[in-house]
Amino acid sequence: PILTNRDIDARDLRDAINLSAPRSPSTWPIPATNILPGEAALGDPASAAFAAQPLEDLDRNIYALAMTHFTGREPADEDIPATVGEAYARLKPLAAGAFGSG
Repeated sequence: PILTNRDIDARDLRDAINLSAPRSPSTWPIPATNILPGEAALGDPASAAFAAQPLEDLDRNIYALAMTHFTGREPADEDIPATVGEAYARLKPLAAGAFGSG
């Protein structure tokens, strides 16, 4: 049945879904993510080669989530560090023991 006015012009899905002859899993497409880690994620964040790398948007969001978890409050945008090294230095003491030894 039609649920909303938008549904009136929607195409029927019965041609796309065929339960009488399902496709073999070997023919299914392999999904790929469009999100790739920054170059700094591929090395030691404390090393000189990576410490100066700027935080990308995804890195900034992950940092903010981690700080919120460990401190109980979300950091202001201006409190988020600019580089991988700064973020690592601020998070390491808070995360000590949280992810095993190391």
